[in-house]
Amino acid sequence: MMKAKVGEILSTILKENAYIRQNGRVASQRTVTAYTEVLNMAFDLLADIGFKLENPRNLNETHVAALCQHWYREGKKFRQCKNICRSSAFSPAGLVRNPW
Repeated sequence: MMKAKVGEILSTILKENAYIRQNGRVASQRTVTAYTEVLNMAFDLLADIGFKLENPRNLNETHVAALCQHWYREGKKFRQCKNICRSSAFSPAGLVRNPW
């Protein structure tokens, strides 16, 4: 039930923000789809590792750090974590200010 609610709120945030890139240009459908897939994966992973995040707007640097630590333990390099977070609309969707 909670994942469904988070998904609905996340969908609303993406509809409001994902089509405009940080440079002001319109994002392609491919970019928006990538943002959506990675963000859904990230929120599912946060729930799986024990975070009870009920509203995506409450995402903060602690959550991003937990995701990166999890990915690092899985063998991903820091650069990969940084690229995932940067490319995944955390900043473009207005969810987290740029942590780098």
